[in-house]
Amino acid sequence: MTPADILATRYTHMMDIWGWVEYEKPNGETVSEEGQKAVAVPCRLSVSTSRNTNQTEGANEILYDSMIFCRPEVDVCAGDTLTVTLENGLQRTFTAGEPMYYPSHWEIPVTRKEKA
Repeated sequence: MTPADILATRYTHMMDIWGWVEYEKPNGETVSEEGQKAVAVPCRLSVSTSRNTNQTEGANEILYDSMIFCRPEVDVCAGDTLTVTLENGLQRTFTAGEPMYYPSHWEIPVTRKEKA
């Protein structure tokens, strides 16, 4: 069992990835467009520090930074949109920062920003 396989046993969440996808047109031209890059990729979301401490009368912003861990062969780029489904079925949407590659896994800093 490789280190990547061992870490993957801890990936109890699933994520869908949206971003720029390259494809070839019938005339042979390669173009990019936004689309779904992957579905139900095993991952692990680690919640870190909340940056939202202000409460207002209107809608409050939910704003915090977290980290997502996944296998090293997953295609994730800075700016991709990641929707993570937790064990209890709740979904959270994040924007990916610049991923940090390790031979055994990716560490992807992400930011969640939604209205409460």
